Amino acid sequence: MVFDRAVRGLLLLALALALNPAPAAAQLSTRGLNERPPTVVAPHDPQAPNVFGTSEDFQMVSLGADIYAAIRTEPLGLAADCNSVFIVDDDAVIVVDSTSGSARAEIAALRRITNKPVRYVINTHWHDDHILGNQIYEQAYPGVRFIAQTHTREHIETNTVTERQQIAVQLPHFIATLDGLLANNRSLDDKPITPEERASYESDTRMAKRFLLSLPEAHTTPPQISVDSGLTIYDGHRVVEVRDLGRAHTDGDLAVYLPTEQVAIAGDIVTAPIPFVGATQSYVTEWPATLQRLLAWHARIIVPGHGPILRDDAYPRLLIRLFEIISAQVKEGVKRNQSLEEVRKNMHLEGVEPAFVDDSPVRRMLFQNNVVYAAVGAAYRELQGGR
Repeated sequence: MVFDRAVRGLLLLALALALNPAPAAAQLSTRGLNERPPTVVAPHDPQAPNVFGTSEDFQMVSLGADIYAAIRTEPLGLAADCNSVFIVDDDAVIVVDSTSGSARAEIAALRRITNKPVRYVINTHWHDDHILGNQIYEQAYPGVRFIAQTHTREHIETNTVTERQQIAVQLPHFIATLDGLLANNRSLDDKPITPEERASYESDTRMAKRFLLSLPEAHTTPPQISVDSGLTIYDGHRVVEVRDLGRAHTDGDLAVYLPTEQVAIAGDIVTAPIPFVGATQSYVTEWPATLQRLLAWHARIIVPGHGPILRDDAYPRLLIRLFEIISAQVKEGVKRNQSLEEVRKNMHLEGVEPAFVDDSPVRRMLFQNNVVYAAVGAAYRELQGGR
């Protein structure tokens, strides 16, 4: 689940609107969570032959050639869990990313497809929405091995516990804020709430409560296999290329490519319809080159870390344009010795913003947070010499 990395700026700004809730408002209700079985998966629908099991949170979609993607179905919002991919080979399964909230349900859906064991789980980076399900796979498939980029392994060993402690402090305020807005029919910008915003806030609070409940037992075993530049897995008849294409969302991003099937699994190098960017953890000035390396695979299908399956390169190219524009404008601001706030205030993104925002108030809010706040902040940090 993504909170602190991609949304710290606007989220904390939003929380400031309601940092003094009544004590009762900060209590976490678990009633809805306890009543919803976490592993219930609908049977295969013969009327939708490419969908192999669904839950409240995802659809398991066939990409052909025994490759399946669990694509998230929650409303777009501040909280998000990742897409996962399942590559079924001759005698085992390779999983790309393990979600924080639905790993058990995804395993249940996978077992409707095959009884083969999971041999490897590849974590595309170290954020909890991509790794917190690892412990569920350890329980379900003894002997499973975990693969990650070397920096990701280091972050899992050093940063995840601290991050979870910070999130545990922040989330009750986050939940109380959104509960208050929902009760008063107001949006984060203090306007009458729209149906899209209501669905988004309700999903955010549900995911936040579920995440809080999982924290006491949360642990992540560091990956046993680390990748510096690349690793190729020859598993049965399948070739699976695991590559470090460069820094982008983090300093430890991996992408996975199946050359025979021309399927690319991008992790958070690509997220749609709004990029996920961390002001202190992402690399906006390097992101375009990383995306160009991804596009050099000429994949017919790109599975993003978040968002719908992509069947052309139009959206990644839009991301390249966005990050190049931001990098150029921030570079000019740094040259003029402008502060970060001055640079943010002077950003001109009119040429690309409509393609991301459309007429959606939720997308507009996320664009302000993830791009104007976080992406500009990341580029400023880089161009000032920050790591």
